Amino acid sequence: MPAVIEVEFQDGSSSRIALPAETWIKTASANVKIDSTQPVATVTIDPDHRLPDRDRTNNVWKAPASP
Repeated sequence: MPAVIEVEFQDGSSSRIALPAETWIKTASANVKIDSTQPVATVTIDPDHRLPDRDRTNNVWKAPASP
């Protein structure tokens, strides 16, 4: 199944990226390049909850706070 990730940037803007199913078949982890000069604030896998998922608490990555 293809998946969508949503990237939110520190300036408040966001971008969605559709990842094809082949991304998950080739490897257990996926490397995704984001073409932006803005620092990333959060990344959310399946922000619309379209994929079956038993535990959605691990679908969001938050950037560490800057010192």
